Parts: sequence; C-alpha cells; structure tokens
Amino acid sequence: MLNTGILKIAYYFPPIKTVGTLRNARFAHSAKNHWSKVYVLSTEHTQVFDAEPVYPIDVTLVRVPSYDFRWLLWLLRRKKATHFAPHLKQQPGISWIRRAVDSFPLNVILGDGGFFYLLIGYWRAAALIKKSEISHLYSSFRPMSDHFLAYLLHRRFPFLIWIADFRDVPVDPLLKNVWWPRFQHWILRKLLHRAKFLTTVSEGLAEHLGAQYQRPVQILHNAPLRQQSDKVQIQDFEQFTIGYTGSLYPQQQSVEPLFLAIKDLLDEGILPAAQLRLLVCGKDGALWESWATAFGLADILEDRGMLSHAEALTLQHSAQLNLLLNWNSPQLGGILTSKVFEYLQAQRPILAIVNGSHDPELETLISTYSPGSLVLYPDQDLNALKRFLQTEYLNWQQGKKKELHLHATPSWENEMERVFGKD
Repeated sequence: MLNTGILKIAYYFPPIKTVGTLRNARFAHSAKNHWSKVYVLSTEHTQVFDAEPVYPIDVTLVRVPSYDFRWLLWLLRRKKATHFAPHLKQQPGISWIRRAVDSFPLNVILGDGGFFYLLIGYWRAAALIKKSEISHLYSSFRPMSDHFLAYLLHRRFPFLIWIADFRDVPVDPLLKNVWWPRFQHWILRKLLHRAKFLTTVSEGLAEHLGAQYQRPVQILHNAPLRQQSDKVQIQDFEQFTIGYTGSLYPQQQSVEPLFLAIKDLLDEGILPAAQLRLLVCGKDGALWESWATAFGLADILEDRGMLSHAEALTLQHSAQLNLLLNWNSPQLGGILTSKVFEYLQAQRPILAIVNGSHDPELETLISTYSPGSLVLYPDQDLNALKRFLQTEYLNWQQGKKKELHLHATPSWENEMERVFGKD
C-alpha cells in the first residue's frame, strides 16, 4: 500500500552537471512507487547553472526564487556558475570565503538557496501541506538550506515524517570545509533531532553521521537506475583506453601511481604509446594536462571536457579499464560516489587507487561485482599495478573479454525498496 504524498526539498532540480545531484532526480523518479503523490520544491533560478538532461519525472514542481551567492555571481558575470574554476579557488582569500559560505549562518543566508528561498519556500510549502495529503518530508544536503527549510516546516507540522539525506558530510574533518566545526555540529544536532532518520551513501558516512548527530541512519547507496544497467551494443575504443569520468579533488586523490606505472611500462617497451590512451572528461582538463605533462605523458591524454551524464555512461561502457580515484581515512571512511556503482554496471575492469587507509566497504563491492579488478593503496608495491595493466592490455590485444557480472549490480530501485518498502 502506498503512503500519501511526499514533499521533496531539492535546490538542484533538475540536477546540475555534477553526478552527485542526480540523486535528487533518482529519488523523485522512484518515489512514485512508495508515495501516491510526489511534490518537489526547488529554485526557480535554473538559468544560473547547467542542468543535466534527465528522463521525464512525474512530479508536481514548486519553484521558489533564490537570491544567493551563486545567483549573485551569475548576475555579475552572466556566466553559468555550475562549477567554480580551479584557478579561482586558488586565489588568495577564496578558501576563507568558501569556508564562510559553507558555515552557519551564512550557509542558509548566502549559500545555495539563501534567505528568500527559505522565506518564500516556507510560505509556499506550508500552503501546499495544508491543502494536500502529505505525510513525508525529504530534504537533501547539499545545500544546507534544504535541511533548514525542512526543519522549519517540521516545527510547523510535527506530524510529518522527516527524512534528512546526506550525500556528503556537512562538516568534513579531511577537507576542513567550515569555520568553528564544533559550533556547526551543535547547530546540526539541534536541527536534525526532529528527523525520524537520516539517509546517506555508505557505511563509513553512516557511522560518522550517527555518532555526530545521535540519529538513526539508513544507507541508501547512490546507485544508478536499473535501466542504466541494461546491456547495450557499444563499440569498444580502438586503442587500449583507461577512462576517468567526473571531478578531481587534488588534495585528496592521487593519480601518481598510475602515471609512474604507465611510464615504466612505456620505457620498458611493454606497452606501446600508439595503442594507449587515458581518456578523461569533466571540468578538470587543465589539471589532467598539467599532471600528464609533468610525467611526459601528455601524448596519451585525451580530454573530452564537460559531457552529459548519458555520454559519460557510454564512455564507461566503451573503455577497456575504468579509473577510480578514491580516498579514505580513519577520521572519515566510506567515500563511495555514484561513479563506483556506475563502473560496476559498466562491467569493465576497475582500477581503484585509494589515497589513504584501507576501505573494506569499497573492496567488498568491487570484489563482489567486478572480480579481477584492482584496489591499490599507498603501501602496495607499484609492481602489482604494472602487472595488472600489462594483463589487461594483453587481454584486450588478444580479444579476450572478461564477463565480470556475478550478481545483479546494485540499482536505485532496489535501494529505495530496501529503505522505504517497509515504511
């Protein structure tokens, strides 16, 4: 039996060209299987960022103006502000400003959303709740304004069942993304005590959020929709191609082992440069170029720039090897992006280079759904990576295709059923 309506608060709807925000679209797409009516409250200033084309979603959409920091930059520059350029982030004072905008109270006054988004959003959502049968409230971080608006609505309508979703942690002990972390945690505990439970993307983040905010946490893996795992006839690349899709976090990730191994194999004549390619897409092409040039590997790099999600999925299915750059720490584990699950669905070998401590959750996923792949840590011998690359190259050269599929790979629909099917 379906629940009555649900109101989802999602500033990024439709999602922007960042794979994490596709979580909002997937939730809205599958919510119809668990609620009789789905409402989405989002910003009306969609011209500020590049939207990701998505499948049709049957929801009632409520748009709210948001005069925020991102809107202000767009107004001054008249350029879409989906991502901030890497050179801009490195300018003096920018790091300080970014921390300030990510910290309470600026994260709800000037951050994505802003004061008028809260004020008008509260008024429109309250009117909707009064006249409609809505039993559940769902909000997702980022941005923090979505959670703050949900908190205000729950104070007004305490009968609502509020679920607060986190695809990232708001106070990151590794990135050090906020000012006064203890104060930020205290504010979040005050807000989230009204939530029935939290949802997040991994066991590591669930452990961290539960310890910090004393709320039950359910894991809702950021898996793609089931339809994206359907096998399609995609032609392989003509060169041995290592593919990387998405953003870089250079202070956390390390691609150095891959470049060192490739350079050794090229120098030893084991891999011919003419048949080798590192294919990347996303906003960080200039950074990839600088790294490749530093290792003398600029000739094998191909940058496709910003692609749609569908184009990125095609690249993943066509590459001979998909590259995952992850990080992990005893302070915060479970950095599982949706790219992990997309790679699993592509059923191509995965090279996961983890910068930091061992990550049992990632290892289990890859060993279960992508046997024969490699998870590499800083304490491992580079020869293991060289042997892996050589083996995969020889398999490709000899036309050997490994069927990696052991179990049905995780899907968003299954994740939703596991968490909300019994709600």
